[in-house]
Amino acid sequence: MKEPSDQMIENYIGRVLALRQSQTLQQSDLESLALELGMTADDIDEAKRKAEDHLSRGKSYLQCRRWEDAIEELKQAVALNPVDLTVLHTLAEAYQSRYLQRRRRADKDEAIALAKQCLAIKADDRDAISLLNALEAPSRNRHSVSLGLGLVVLVVRGGAAFVLLSLFVGSILLIRIHPKHAFLVLDKISRTISSENPTETFITEKTSQDIPELDIPIEFKAPGVEIDPRLSRLNNYTDSSFYTLNSVLLNHGDQELATLRLKVDYLDARGNILATESTEALADNEAELRPGDTHAFNLLKEVNPDLTQVRLSVVTRDQIPAASTYGLNPVVNYTWGFTQPANLDFSIAARTDQFKDYGSRAYHDAVFAITNTGDVAIKKLKLQIDFYDAKDHIIGSEDILVVYGNDAPMLPGEIRPKRSIHQAPKNYASYRLIVLEAE
Repeated sequence: MKEPSDQMIENYIGRVLALRQSQTLQQSDLESLALELGMTADDIDEAKRKAEDHLSRGKSYLQCRRWEDAIEELKQAVALNPVDLTVLHTLAEAYQSRYLQRRRRADKDEAIALAKQCLAIKADDRDAISLLNALEAPSRNRHSVSLGLGLVVLVVRGGAAFVLLSLFVGSILLIRIHPKHAFLVLDKISRTISSENPTETFITEKTSQDIPELDIPIEFKAPGVEIDPRLSRLNNYTDSSFYTLNSVLLNHGDQELATLRLKVDYLDARGNILATESTEALADNEAELRPGDTHAFNLLKEVNPDLTQVRLSVVTRDQIPAASTYGLNPVVNYTWGFTQPANLDFSIAARTDQFKDYGSRAYHDAVFAITNTGDVAIKKLKLQIDFYDAKDHIIGSEDILVVYGNDAPMLPGEIRPKRSIHQAPKNYASYRLIVLEAE
């Protein structure tokens, strides 16, 4: 039986969601609704606390680029506190981030709707205005000249300008000039060639952002470790550029890899560093990689559109000598929560399985090695771990995200260890795994 305050909050959420369908809510609307439902001050404080919890988890998922999880948490926060601008901004940011990654119109529309909702609450909300400008701004002008036999393109970038002259098929001339002379040169070329080959002339501006997607090469060298960039791409939009890396870390050395922190240098065509950051390719709370294991890690960064290469280098790594041989780990049986997709199959082995009771709380801590034994790549794999007591009664459930969100697909034969650590009831005795999502 639920506590009265929990039921009260559920009723409150239901009414809030229904009202948001027809109007933009203000603080006064929430106060009237709380009064109508007979909510106490403790009920209202509890609703705010739960909203903060959802917001905190949503921000954490957002930082890890787990858009679906972030959006789900933040939608719960909005349902509990629909007039909090921080909550609305963060949910709009999550939709915008997923839109920039996947280019789904529905995500863009959701982000715009949330920004407009913020403006209805606060007319001069700068964050909402900035978001609308980013999502709704018109495309930049371009500068080029069509000359009948070919094309003259002007590129102005930083402190230099370039004229790209293409007069014949396969014949391209690149001329570097000072920016202040750029349009004079372009006009002279236009009038000179047009006098011999009269044609309509038009001027547009050409920048590197006119190329919407560019594959970016990765430079990385480290003994015993390999990075396979399944996706390394620069996406250029109207007024911003984002670099995305979806990669797989492969341990092919003779050490067990426990942690790996990388330095990331973003370079232009001349090798100049545009930006530098560091990232945890393998964190200390994740499963250690035995020789032959793989681990997915991702990057998403707003960058200078001049980006042409990414250089990765090792900052720190922790490792221990691998065993000469590893004993057979027990196979973990699992069930499908839906019809198993054709050609998709995998095996699970338990490398470690511990139940730790710390007095006030208890945890189940296990490392599962998942091997793709099917014929196709696994693009998504979400498991559920159910906890049982000694009488075989289910006493709790948690999710395990093996391949999810922006993770690089798991290829046939690939082995990925996954650490599962969750708070468990103190009367825990055993667990079972169920496949919730797989494709």
